[in-house]
Amino acid sequence: MSDDRRQARVRATIGAWGVLVAAPLFAVATGMGLVVLSLPCGGTMRATALCCLGATAFVSALSAGWSLAALLAPHAHVGEPS
Repeated sequence: MSDDRRQARVRATIGAWGVLVAAPLFAVATGMGLVVLSLPCGGTMRATALCCLGATAFVSALSAGWSLAALLAPHAHVGEPS
């Protein structure tokens, strides 16, 4: 098996794992953010929780997008032959 094919398979495997992990993490972080917004109490902890959940949702959305791109187009990431 050539090195390029092996790298493409590894990227596809990592992409699939990333989609399986990052997409549900995005859904959970977004759902928890909505729950925190609906709580009647406020304060510093609410703002901190919203900030952390927003950052988690943003990073997981970027990770899911990159993983999906790596999964659907694994040959696009293979470098030029040397």
